[in-house]
Amino acid sequence: MSYVEIGVATNFSFLRGASHPQEYVHQAVDHGLPAIGIADCNTLAGVVRAYSELDNEELGCKPKLLIGSRIVFIDDTPDILVYPKDRDAYGRLCRLLSTGKLKAEKGECLLQLSDLLEFSEGQLLVLMPAHRFRPGALSHLLTALLSSRVERVWLAASPFYRGDDERRLARLQRVADTVRVPLIATNDVLYHDHNRRPLQDVLTCVREKTTIDKAGRKLQANAERHLKQGEEMMRLFRAHPDAVAETVRFAGRISFSLAQLSY
Repeated sequence: MSYVEIGVATNFSFLRGASHPQEYVHQAVDHGLPAIGIADCNTLAGVVRAYSELDNEELGCKPKLLIGSRIVFIDDTPDILVYPKDRDAYGRLCRLLSTGKLKAEKGECLLQLSDLLEFSEGQLLVLMPAHRFRPGALSHLLTALLSSRVERVWLAASPFYRGDDERRLARLQRVADTVRVPLIATNDVLYHDHNRRPLQDVLTCVREKTTIDKAGRKLQANAERHLKQGEEMMRLFRAHPDAVAETVRFAGRISFSLAQLSY
């Protein structure tokens, strides 16, 4: 079954992502992914180099590039992936990010849920719950998102590889069914290949102002947060195969491309 990764963080997610956008494009080609979604934290910077790399004549079957951003809030709202469906929605996403950056010092972006709701028209939103979550609070937030002018809402399901993935995915499925939103699979990717994990550890230490020997649980528990093939995601989501299929349907809803912009 085809799979589209929508939760990619590049090195433009400062001190978080450990791979260049170009590396993700090449890995997506190697994995035979039909599309890939770049969603860096409170920025659109990473998508430009990914888009430019698609002009590389050495690439084989080129994936569709989905343009998005991972909105990180200051009001305890869980992160939300925002993907504009068309050119007008892309303009609103740019205005949202500008709103957050104008409130902050250089390099920062201060956004609240109310800011997102103001620019939600035409956006595809994917709620990214933390490892531990309260179903009631999650349902309430999803309902609030659905009540806005948003195009559509999804609940993300990511494996955390901590021994409780099966129970956690089942809980997420119940929340999604209750609120009537689709569950969508993502590996919440931090690097293109598992060999890049040591660099991601170093970035985490710089971000947290600590050292490798003192970082402890601030580091990722394993090297699984890399771009995976569709077959591997189907294995991980064997109890929820429609969450994998939903990634392809998600990509099909997006018509926007950077080719639509002119400078």
